[in-house]
Amino acid sequence: MKAYETDAGEILARAKAARLKTRRRNAVLGTALALTLIAAGVLALRHAGLSIKGNAINLPGTAENTRGEATAADLPTETVTEGDQPTLEGTASDTAVWDKPSEEPDMPPTEEGTTSDAAEIATVPHWDEADAPRKYPAFTRDGAEYYVRETPVDAAYVGETLFGVTLTGQDIYTETIHTFEGEARRIAGVDPAAGVAVTLPDGKAYAYVNPWYEPATLGALVDALALREGAVFGPGYSDYFEDGTYVSRVYEDFDDAIVWEMLLNDLTPENRGWNAKTGARTVDVSISVPRIGAENLSLAVTEDGYLVTNVAGSAAVFYLGTEKTQAFEAYLSSHVDYTDTPHYVPPAEDPPETEAPREMTEVWSSAARAE
Repeated sequence: MKAYETDAGEILARAKAARLKTRRRNAVLGTALALTLIAAGVLALRHAGLSIKGNAINLPGTAENTRGEATAADLPTETVTEGDQPTLEGTASDTAVWDKPSEEPDMPPTEEGTTSDAAEIATVPHWDEADAPRKYPAFTRDGAEYYVRETPVDAAYVGETLFGVTLTGQDIYTETIHTFEGEARRIAGVDPAAGVAVTLPDGKAYAYVNPWYEPATLGALVDALALREGAVFGPGYSDYFEDGTYVSRVYEDFDDAIVWEMLLNDLTPENRGWNAKTGARTVDVSISVPRIGAENLSLAVTEDGYLVTNVAGSAAVFYLGTEKTQAFEAYLSSHVDYTDTPHYVPPAEDPPETEAPREMTEVWSSAARAE
């Protein structure tokens, strides 16, 4: 894990970019609302027996406007249906409310380049371009919902067929529903109630996990997800304030045995549930389990002695005691190399635009401090 530097200019630039994005999104939404209201007004006038010609509103039976423009009645009629939206029949102006633009509207360029924020938000791949996991994100079995993880599972971990599954996905552009008949197969060492593997049309197997699976104890979690055989830990992360400066600490990758010997040596603690109240996290260790498609999830200890992890999907919380969690934190601080990166904390209000940003270039490391 490499150290990274953050200076005041970069932080302020990001804050300004975030505000600019919010303004642009609000402008886009405001424009869309205004157009909708205008179109609704047009429809109301027509239903009242009025017609619009050029810039004038004419009562029925009055003379043509002086511009000689065609009336709405002269235009061809059509019907447009968009999903559950109402179908409007009549003039082309009636259906304009529901028409999709043929091209993206012109938007001012962003700081990063020429692609507008609105276009980035609205961009969704077409069905033929989407990855298989995005096409078929979930399925339900006996009331339990299973959600896909997008990292393929090594075929060596995929076992026998457990049951058939019907997966569905929707092409949002055509509103076509696609169906795929697959097979849920066992993942080596993993409880099927927690997760299964499904081979999708791209020929790759993906883990579908039940995020509401709740192991009764820490040992049940370890066994259900085959953590002894498949979990990989590290690096670790923590944050603290020192002399008024916010500091993020990254512990370099360390021996997995440290986690097992100091935190997972007693597997009897009961699961307090995903909504259990805990104190602030003091150390957050990355945990990956390739056989269930889990990458860089969290195994954290808190200031009041809890172990919290989302490796099964939703949070599982176990009380280990402050003696154990504090000993783990102390061990990392004294035996594992780390890098501290201070961050400038801007004041409550942004400084004037003309004020030069403060510089923050110092990066601390455990090795430098030792010297």
